[in-house]
Amino acid sequence: MIAGKVIFWDWNGTLLDDVDICIDSMNAMLSRRNMKTIDFRFYTEVFGFPVIDYYMELGFDFSVESFEDLSVEFIAEYNSRVEHARLHNSVIEVLENFKNRKFKQVIVSAMEQQMLIKLLEKHSLYNYFDDVRGLENIYAGGKVHLAQAYIDEHKINPKDILLIGDTVHDAEVAKEIGSELVLFTNGHHSVVRLKAHSNFIIQDLFELINLVN
Repeated sequence: MIAGKVIFWDWNGTLLDDVDICIDSMNAMLSRRNMKTIDFRFYTEVFGFPVIDYYMELGFDFSVESFEDLSVEFIAEYNSRVEHARLHNSVIEVLENFKNRKFKQVIVSAMEQQMLIKLLEKHSLYNYFDDVRGLENIYAGGKVHLAQAYIDEHKINPKDILLIGDTVHDAEVAKEIGSELVLFTNGHHSVVRLKAHSNFIIQDLFELINLVN
């Protein structure tokens, strides 16, 4: 069992099942440039934060096109598809269970804030959360500062926080702030990558109901 009074939820890949949408969006960009496209296995082994490093790994030449322009293009591709993204299994059940047990629930995401709020509202999830923290821009540099700011503002003991995410960056955030961590295997990083970073690995979010007290 893991104790947690405050739950820090990741959004993309953890609550929202958008991995295929991210792959398809990037493949549209790569195809447009006659570059090699990617598949699920490659993506979950290579994708990471800061996202600029992922773009470099894919072979984008920033002397030809700026990372900023590429980011705008990716977001346009992503937004054209994200309406079709679904929540992962058990999301509503787990959020409802945690809410009934009086846990504070906070979204801490590397998605831009207004996009994040729009998607939470679309999926009727916004009211489950005590706070929503996204980035001020679309460049997905990382979110340690978002988590730390919430802790500082609310004077929370990090030992009372459980962070739930799907990437190595979520593990980095948990380590940086000193919180507990659960990693979910149906998101943006492969199981192999995740197993090196947490003793608590889940395949279905429903497992959290019995795992967290």
